[in-house]
Amino acid sequence: MIAVVTRTPDAPDESPARRPVDTGHYLLLLAMVVVMLILAELFTRSCVHYGTEVQIGFGATRLDDRVVEAAFEEDPELTWRLRRDMRFPERDFPLRGILANSQGLRAPRLVAPKKGANEIRILFVGDSVTFGWRVSHNETISKRAEVRLAAIYPELKITCMNAGVPGYSLFQGWKYLETAGMRFEPDLVVVSFGVNDGMSWSDLSDFQHYERLQAIRVPPALRFSQLAGLFYTATNRKIIAPDYVNRPRLTLPEFHDLLERVKGFVTARNADLLLMTQALAGEFDGSEAAASHNHYQSEMARFGGAFFLGPGREPAWIDATSVLRILAAERPGESLFFDHVHPTRIGYEALAEAVAERLEPWIENRMRSRHDDSERPAAAEQSS
Repeated sequence: MIAVVTRTPDAPDESPARRPVDTGHYLLLLAMVVVMLILAELFTRSCVHYGTEVQIGFGATRLDDRVVEAAFEEDPELTWRLRRDMRFPERDFPLRGILANSQGLRAPRLVAPKKGANEIRILFVGDSVTFGWRVSHNETISKRAEVRLAAIYPELKITCMNAGVPGYSLFQGWKYLETAGMRFEPDLVVVSFGVNDGMSWSDLSDFQHYERLQAIRVPPALRFSQLAGLFYTATNRKIIAPDYVNRPRLTLPEFHDLLERVKGFVTARNADLLLMTQALAGEFDGSEAAASHNHYQSEMARFGGAFFLGPGREPAWIDATSVLRILAAERPGESLFFDHVHPTRIGYEALAEAVAERLEPWIENRMRSRHDDSERPAAAEQSS
């Protein structure tokens, strides 16, 4: 049997013909999107303005909005900070001369990354009193203390670093130490707060303000863009109900807890801690202005009195009120305060003298301990 195979013609391909990809079309579309984003960014920068939120004092310590924008900038961890490499005219008030160098310190020179063998570094962390409200950087507590200590110990390099920022609370001081302060390798940290902490800031605590700030924090890759900042602020804003009206930035228990955190953080990094309470004008003229803040100063005094600094087992705190009372007795009639809390030049000088006097035995003990530590490995090698 012969099989006959019949071949049918192939059926025509009814699928539509593939068109070549028009890359030019997609590139044009992408270019249009980029141009629109650039225009939106330019519009945001020129027309949409949201200033840096800075909480600075009350009454005489208020700053004009233009001064705030010129002197401060936002910080994702600290809420605000002094603008880097910022200098005002020396005649300006209340912010005069150098505000901050590129390291955020109020000084014309930078601190070297590594500490020298014969160098003692002292980091001052605080608010506008530490910063030096209405005085130049050469008249601050830290600088005047550095000059005095350098004269006493010419064989050492004494470096006092001023990290004070107007408006700061102990919460921001603690955050500063955690994020930046200890990179300077300080031997001692001098902490002075207790005035701003008791004030109200939108009825929220500093912890709550920090929580809100973190919720709208822009990813690092997009922080150059104000448009991205506006988007994150609009879409991620966290609503936090106040605990109660006129809630202070820090309650006394929160203040105490932060003192504990600061002490633990500093001492764990082989540095010592010294607290300095602040004086208020109301304590000298008999007014009631200082009453609401005395509790914070008392808490700092109690906390500093519970541990020691140096070989003489002296409490680790300096009482600014006592220092200025002695000055008032020695120079009756002279003004000690610019306003309710900020000392005049003679007040800053007296406080610097008290700091230097308090640190003399500590420096000698610190250098002795450093020498003993360097000798120990050599002695171990000889014995082996």
